[in-house]
Amino acid sequence: MVTAMPYSERTALRRAVGAYLSELKEGISAETAKQYRMQLSQVAAILEPAKPRDVTLKDMRRLEAELPGNENTLATKCALAKAFLKWTGNIEATKWKIRAKHRPKMDGVFLNESQVEIVRQAARELGVEHELTFSLMADNSFRAVDCQRLTVDQARTLLARGLSEIVSKGKMGGKRRPIALHEDTFSPMVEYLKHRRQLEERYGPTPENLLVMKVKGKRQLAPASYMHIWGVIRKVSVRAGIRFAPHDLRRTFGNRHWRAGTPIETIAKLMGHETIGTTFKAYIGVAHDDMRAAQKRIGTKKTGPSWPSQLRE
Repeated sequence: MVTAMPYSERTALRRAVGAYLSELKEGISAETAKQYRMQLSQVAAILEPAKPRDVTLKDMRRLEAELPGNENTLATKCALAKAFLKWTGNIEATKWKIRAKHRPKMDGVFLNESQVEIVRQAARELGVEHELTFSLMADNSFRAVDCQRLTVDQARTLLARGLSEIVSKGKMGGKRRPIALHEDTFSPMVEYLKHRRQLEERYGPTPENLLVMKVKGKRQLAPASYMHIWGVIRKVSVRAGIRFAPHDLRRTFGNRHWRAGTPIETIAKLMGHETIGTTFKAYIGVAHDDMRAAQKRIGTKKTGPSWPSQLRE
């Protein structure tokens, strides 16, 4: 969390941007810092020569109208500009209600329940590592980085109590996130722990991470890398004949709960989101089944063969 901006720094907009980014840089990646600098430079180009604390609400409305980008990117840029202006001590920024909103995410893959079972069977056929990794993502909303960080102790706590905390994605080394273990994950997790003990007997001491991989060219084990986990899911995708990436399974988790009637607040908690807006915009998507069902709900009732059957003839 950044501190209040010193009065002596409130001199010019671009100087203020530099001071703001200097305080933020320890908590964000270099790529994110570069993106923030570019976006705030666009903000400065529109608002200059005004001093940041003197920017009016009218200027902020003009900024929202003149910033380049679609509705999603505009919402992100305005949110960053608002945070920056509030940091400089601008009182008007607290009154700024940003009109641009993130739209629900329409791309990505959302597997339906029958597809989930097909993929689960394919993962089971490939082995316990594949079955567990798939279940962590599709049944518990794990990201690849969450799978990497899950420890043996946390896994044992999940098996014993059904609840535990993990260090999930986030700034400053990640944030703690509660996990409620899905019953379909229980069996593959037990089997993987047995498999892991066999690996330890063969290769020696293992890391504290639950998921491990063999170090190429050496007789030792290391924590599973992101690319290793991606490769595991890729094999499952190919085996099932359904194309998806690791994060599509997290999208599927949110979509499955939404279809099952789980309240959006509960889905956000299960996924480790701080706001329900994040859950809605990226994980409550529109699948092809939704589109087909919607088309069937309108129009007149007709007798005779359906359109697809006519095509087949």
